[in-house]
Parts: sequence; structure tokens; C-alpha cells
Amino acid sequence: MLESNDINDFPYFKNLEKQQFHPIYMKFIDNAKKVLDIIKIDKSKVYITDPTNANAPIRDIVGRVEKRKIYFHIFHKLKMDELNETSFYCFWILKLQPFKHRDENFNNNKLNADIAVYFLLQAAFKHIKSHSNLTVGITQEALLNILYAFQYHDLSKEAIMALARTMAVYK
Repeated sequence: MLESNDINDFPYFKNLEKQQFHPIYMKFIDNAKKVLDIIKIDKSKVYITDPTNANAPIRDIVGRVEKRKIYFHIFHKLKMDELNETSFYCFWILKLQPFKHRDENFNNNKLNADIAVYFLLQAAFKHIKSHSNLTVGITQEALLNILYAFQYHDLSKEAIMALARTMAVYK
């Protein structure tokens, strides 16, 4: 069977074509750069691997998320909304640590955890904006606990998806 990225051809996948990968990559990088501005880290000091490198962690992350979206659609009948998809990105950011500070003494684990937390927050706020019956459901203390968990605990994709859902609660 030919490899593809179509749901009907599961489980045979191929790497995303450049025209499929590039817009996803650019959105990912743009979001990461916005987060670096928010957390006040000089973007020029953070190394982001070249996406043309076949072994680049970000290329790997995008591919894994695309495959997992299909898996969840088939086996869990779950259509991926942005909150779930972002949860997958957070999981792989935490696992593969694609962002590296050029200062070797910098805590890259914290850097990647910060980026993942802000990605999740951005997705939660976007989800809340698109649903008039939802409001923010996370306190500052809970946010600090999530940041700690992202740095020091081994969380599953599903756990991060559940955490994301608790950030938006019904009014």
C-alpha cells in the first residue's frame, strides 16, 4: 500500500510534503517567537533547528502531531480541535525539547516547559473566545503547578489534553 497522510490509509504514513509542512511549521515558529517575547527571552539567543534537516525535532514534532490526529480520529472518534492539537504539540515539545538557548548554562527544560505552557494558554484563550458559554478556569497557583509538572513530571498526551480542558470552564 502506498504511504499517505490520509485517514483512510491509516496506518501507512509518509512525511509531509513541503507545501503541507511549511505553513504548519511557520505557524509553530511564529507562536514560539511570540512566547519568547512574552517570557522576555531574546529570540536571537534561542536555537531553532533548520526544518530542512530531515532529523530536525520540529519537523519530527509536526509529523507526530499529524499522525496522532489521525489515530485519535480513527480509534477515539475524536475530531481534533485546536485545544487538543495544541496539547499534542505541548507533549512533544516537552519530550523532544526542540528549543535550545545558545547559553549552555541556560535551563532548556524550563525554556521548553514555558513555551509549552504558553502554547496551551493561547489555545485555551482562543477556545474560550470561540465559545460564549466558557470562561477562564485556571488560577495563578494552578498555572504554576502546571508549569512545575511540565518541567519535572512525565505527563501523557491524554493528561495534557485533560489539563487543557480544565483551563476553559462553563460560565
